[in-house]
Amino acid sequence: LILSFLLLAGLVQFEASSQTSGVGQIDDTAQRFLQRQYIIGNLSGAGLTALPMSGFATDAAFDTLRSAELSARDKHQLEVLQGLSTLSTSAALNRRFAYLYANGRDFVNYNGDGYSIAVNPLAYLRIGALSGLPEEDPRGDIYWRNTRGIDVAGKIGKYVFFETRLEENQRLDPRLKPEEDNKTATRLGKATVNSKGVLDYMVATGVVGFSSRFFEVQFGRDRARLGYGQGSIVLSNFGPVFDQLQIRTTLGRIQYVNIFASLATKRRFNRDSIVPKKYAAIHRLEVQATDRLQFSIFETVVFASDSLDGRKGFDIAYMNPLIFYRAVEADRGSPDNVLLGGGASYRPVDGVMIHAELLLDELRVSRIGDKWWANKWAGQIGVKTALLDGLLAGIEYTRIRPYMYSHNEPLNAYVHYQDFLGHPAGPNAVDWTLFVDYRVRPRIGVQVAAAYTIRGADDGELNYGSNPLLPNSTRTGDENISLLQGIREVELNVDAAVSYELLPELFLEAGFWTRRVDNAQSGAENLIAPLVGFRWGLPMETARW
Repeated sequence: LILSFLLLAGLVQFEASSQTSGVGQIDDTAQRFLQRQYIIGNLSGAGLTALPMSGFATDAAFDTLRSAELSARDKHQLEVLQGLSTLSTSAALNRRFAYLYANGRDFVNYNGDGYSIAVNPLAYLRIGALSGLPEEDPRGDIYWRNTRGIDVAGKIGKYVFFETRLEENQRLDPRLKPEEDNKTATRLGKATVNSKGVLDYMVATGVVGFSSRFFEVQFGRDRARLGYGQGSIVLSNFGPVFDQLQIRTTLGRIQYVNIFASLATKRRFNRDSIVPKKYAAIHRLEVQATDRLQFSIFETVVFASDSLDGRKGFDIAYMNPLIFYRAVEADRGSPDNVLLGGGASYRPVDGVMIHAELLLDELRVSRIGDKWWANKWAGQIGVKTALLDGLLAGIEYTRIRPYMYSHNEPLNAYVHYQDFLGHPAGPNAVDWTLFVDYRVRPRIGVQVAAAYTIRGADDGELNYGSNPLLPNSTRTGDENISLLQGIREVELNVDAAVSYELLPELFLEAGFWTRRVDNAQSGAENLIAPLVGFRWGLPMETARW
């Protein structure tokens, strides 16, 4: 793959450029850096809670930071991200091969008359000793991942941008469990698994967009995340990529985001055929009220085609970008799944941000506190800090009531394939999440992600409210529905790595992951895998994001 890049590069003339193009990746180096700058107080928060950001939006934020009072480490990282300062290794490569890292950041880039293109390799290679599986388990005692791919991004004129990524993957990871049909797996969507438990899948993302002063439109296939938390209760990046149209309207301190999405329903892939679809419409209004205070309101509706009412495809009633979905859904006869809520963040001092969000699936005020089943809600409170130079860290506490995200019609559940669109812990759960991203030195980083979850799991016969794919009409009852009812399950996930940036976005890594699940009915599972590897052009992936 790299050889083909070199051959291509030799055919054209390359020039330096400080411009970012395309669309970023959620939790990549640039977007984590910008979040840190907002918490410190160097940047407005408008747009930083709707991820991923476009290259145009990222560039605008970088330009704003050029005049801010940054620490020496942050200033150096900003210059590296903009291509104004280069790593010694990439500079050495550029001296030997003038077409490599010509702009200090991209492996290969080309600037034409009014357009630019950047090409970067993608790789995520890991191997480690796996312990904790039964001796008879065919997956053995080696954990590994083999991801290879390519990223092509660019811009055309002043307003148009694009990005496409293609990854081919094989991996042996017992945390990613195949479904019954062995054609889908946790977080991966369509995937196959062989007799030894090796997963084989591809990930294709592609976005084309238009950006002007007030509007940004993106169309394509990618993940998305809305909200202040790392594990969003509204829209997280836990599940697979999905097709979407995004419209972002920014008026000073106000940003309004519309997402119109096509999702996949749960079914067995027992033959080659079109995957049944369902759809979602999401809108979110965020206001930067002061330099320290943000607040937001949001609403989402999930719906599927219905042969009885004659609805096929995306319901035009939900395409209005300025309308209250719950009222529209009521006019339609209340056949769909509507969720709404709000949130806020506040920086009491520079370097600290407190945030909270509340999401309502259904609520009757007169029944608050009496354990009625239909009072379905999720709440989250958290703190993020950037008090140390190079640090971005946070801790979050989340509570999700039983039957949250579910519907009486399973097609309308708030899921994509078999994965939650909302918080990764799922309903009927209490969750603590911790993340640390610490750039100890300009090229040395430490990343830690940990999640401790207590949930009331289903027992295979009774629906206690932890699986939104089950119709909520099969619930255990209407009254005395308690949080964590059912089979008590305690789960701990930890991912940690120390990395060294050898080339721009190429990290050598050493670390470990561990997963412990203690189910009161089925017993305990304790897996651990120390590992080494490297990743190129991809953010660190954990059990949660």
